[in-house]
Amino acid sequence: MDEGLSSPSESKLPLILAAVALAAGITGLLFGQSARSKVSNLEKAAETATAQAAEAKSALDSANRNVELRDRQIAELQSDLSKLKQDTMANFMKADTWLNKLTDKVNEFSSGRPVRPSGNTGGTTVTPSGGTGNSGATTVAAAGEHIVKQGENFTVIGRQYGVSARAVEDANPGIDPTRLKIGQKIKVPSRQ
Repeated sequence: MDEGLSSPSESKLPLILAAVALAAGITGLLFGQSARSKVSNLEKAAETATAQAAEAKSALDSANRNVELRDRQIAELQSDLSKLKQDTMANFMKADTWLNKLTDKVNEFSSGRPVRPSGNTGGTTVTPSGGTGNSGATTVAAAGEHIVKQGENFTVIGRQYGVSARAVEDANPGIDPTRLKIGQKIKVPSRQ
């Protein structure tokens, strides 16, 4: 056979291979462009998510600062409230002491002679000007008893004897604490 002559299929083989290579290149190029477009979209989505995460972190940090500020304010208010309670109780005790002294002075003035201060455990006979009843003397309280004076209630009486208002109320089950009468005898429990 003559080498200069080639078969028709052999002469087309390089052309077919070139066409296949060209088709494969074009397909690769199209796939590459599609992948590049998808990667670009993913990069944009990642940038958006990163920006949103930064905004969320900033909002969370701001909320945490606000919570810390509110916690400090609450602690300050609780401290102020505690001090106010203490001051109120101290002032109440001072007013109670002053009221008891004033009551003693009124009783002393109305009787025309000195009266033992409130808080003692014995009774005191007080003769008011003008007198009351048959003898002109008010009732005498025995040990463990108290004669109700104007303005007194179970709380005031309990403080005079160093017991709680509840203890005074428990010692007098038949007496309505809202309907005490001046001169009424009540029982006073001893200190525990």
